[in-house]
Amino acid sequence: AETLDALADALAAAGVRELTRPALPTRDPATAGLEAALRRAGESAAARATFARAAVVARRVGDADLLAPAALEFGGIGRERLGADHDWIALLEEALAALRDDGPLRARVQAARAMALFWTDSLERCDALSREAVAMARRLGDPATLAFALDCRLKAVWDADGLPERVACADEMLGLAQAVGDRSL
Repeated sequence: AETLDALADALAAAGVRELTRPALPTRDPATAGLEAALRRAGESAAARATFARAAVVARRVGDADLLAPAALEFGGIGRERLGADHDWIALLEEALAALRDDGPLRARVQAARAMALFWTDSLERCDALSREAVAMARRLGDPATLAFALDCRLKAVWDADGLPERVACADEMLGLAQAVGDRSL
């Protein structure tokens, strides 16, 4: 944590405003396992703090491609919720605003944002954003991004009337996983 803050401070002091992709990867492989392990161990607060720090670094260096993954992971995709997570929604909105062009990250952030809005009073907005994210993922033609958007869509329509659509989303996700031979989709 202190290392990331120190890196960001040093880069800012040196006047570095942009970094090339090899210099600062979208997701640090050294910490990715730690973050997942923290969540599995029930240390969601520690994992959340790690992603919050990653978002701070991304802001300091002005890198939307770093901010988006931090925003996605900050909310703990896949964890159960009992209410709106306004901090996560705000971070997703910030990341979405920073991502100018359609692409896999933008589709994923929009899908997650729609899912996060499920617990607010913005259900119509949740539905519209989710549909847009799935449509964008379809246009991109990336099976992993489409599976992610469909998974978020499945959760965004989590009510009694949404059952047929949830089944269709799950079926399509299964088909995508089988088509590409990736059970993790």
